Amino acid sequence: MAKRLTVARAALVTGGLRFADAKSYRDGNFVPGAVKYGDIPGLLALRAPQPMMLLGEPASETLIQQVYAAAGQPQGVAFEPNAEVSEGGIEWLTDQ
Repeated sequence: MAKRLTVARAALVTGGLRFADAKSYRDGNFVPGAVKYGDIPGLLALRAPQPMMLLGEPASETLIQQVYAAAGQPQGVAFEPNAEVSEGGIEWLTDQ
């Protein structure tokens, strides 16, 4: 049986990107069906309950917070409004 690899922690820079903002199917940010399934917040919520830090994402993203809370990990997602990785972000990512 093949070994299953998992990502224990993830730090992602979204920069506030939303697929719904794509003006055309030729836009580089267009992903078919992504908006239908909750756009970036909906896709990121699928990571629950694994720890995740979102850089450049509004801290008021309630869908992600609600899904993490429902998964029993309300503190499992951290928001950093700056889109740059800081020392605190590096520490969070490497914290075991």
